[in-house]
Amino acid sequence: MTLDKIIEEFTEEYTERAPHATKEEVKEVLKQAESILKSNKDKTPEEIINIMIEECVEDLNAILESTRTPGILSELKVDNIDICLLGGKSNKDSLTKEALFDIASITKLYTEVLAYKLINEKAFSLKSKIEELDPRFSKVGNNLTVEDILRFLVSFRTNGRIEDASTKEEAEERLFTIEVVQIGQKYDYNDMGLMIMKEVMEKVTNKSFQELLEEYILRPYGLKNTYLEVPEDKIHLVAGTPNQNGSVNDLKANVLGGYSGHAGIRATSQDLLDFTSHVMEDEKINQGLFIPNEYMNNRSNKMGNAYVNPKFFKKADGEIISGKNRSYFGSLAPIDSLASQGSTRVIARGEKARKTIITSTALSNIASLSDEETLELIAKKNEEILKKDPNAKVLNPSDLIKVRVWNQQEYKMHDPRRIMNEDQTLGSILYKYDNKIILKLLLLNKILKEQEHYDKDIYIERDITKERSH
Repeated sequence: MTLDKIIEEFTEEYTERAPHATKEEVKEVLKQAESILKSNKDKTPEEIINIMIEECVEDLNAILESTRTPGILSELKVDNIDICLLGGKSNKDSLTKEALFDIASITKLYTEVLAYKLINEKAFSLKSKIEELDPRFSKVGNNLTVEDILRFLVSFRTNGRIEDASTKEEAEERLFTIEVVQIGQKYDYNDMGLMIMKEVMEKVTNKSFQELLEEYILRPYGLKNTYLEVPEDKIHLVAGTPNQNGSVNDLKANVLGGYSGHAGIRATSQDLLDFTSHVMEDEKINQGLFIPNEYMNNRSNKMGNAYVNPKFFKKADGEIISGKNRSYFGSLAPIDSLASQGSTRVIARGEKARKTIITSTALSNIASLSDEETLELIAKKNEEILKKDPNAKVLNPSDLIKVRVWNQQEYKMHDPRRIMNEDQTLGSILYKYDNKIILKLLLLNKILKEQEHYDKDIYIERDITKERSH
């Protein structure tokens, strides 16, 4: 088949499943790919891919130069093509592919997947009442269901902040006396629902959260570098937390023993890619996942922590607008797409272009900065804020740097959300993947598949820090 014919077929196939992409936009990107292919006929697929991703390498270098982020790793996998771009430091050492990132709220997606697997096994149902499943939550009332929690349709309150508890026992007591403020169609993103769900699943199955994770996700998905409790010999690989002992960057998780249903997982980029790929491929899990709920701020109506890529979006005032750029996807992304993000400035995504699964990560290590370095960043951000508006409210360091002591151990939490703009950094990399890189790689992959007996896996790893130093 000629290159022109392959591009023509590809354009038709792709635009069918991309809600915001026009044929003209797709053709423009493929024209760029065609130019690269024709002018580099003598080069290997690996060499061609390196040309296609050069812009992303430059962007990651720019992020490292413009921020104090110690390290960044971004990985993209398109079928059998795997590209890993990384640079900077983990803690004291250079960042490597083996780094275990504190993925913060991406943990919620694991908890939600666990819940749906138990639902499929009929351990409980979406309509099951929380109070009946676990009587310890007697104050939530008899209307709160599993579905309400998974879709983030509940506002909660506790008798005191869990992170301010003096002991694990006191923290659990506050969690079990949680009350419902409101249940309804209003989306309310919070940690509490999936903290409840973790306890409920343990109660119903008589298994620990660790055992459930192992049984339903880690072993079936082949994830060998995903941890709730990091082995001693791997603590030096933990990134994205200011806690040198490997504890996560979340005070509630730490006071409850190191993890809960909302936070606590540390994982490599490769394991995140594999987890996302399995979720995309599991029909029982993703059935209905990509249908957005118009009241949920562009997130899924099945898993409240997952962003989807809707064709249309309904605003609070009822106005219907395009869903374009309302989430963590570029304008050329396919409809079957989901993303999850964490406060440590980490994002994982999955996309499906017909039968091809595309996964990507953008993982920063900004929460690993010391208190002094974080304070410098806050001061710099406040200068920028006041320069724009002398009367504007500035960032309060005590809101972004917190410390607690439990059992004579100090735990820190750094909140980088206000000092690292995700859209201008990690999000920009992923938008570029969607709008430029993925289409080119899909076309290259299609051309390679046309070659008889071509089934080679391609892996490219580039240390952008070393490239920058030259």
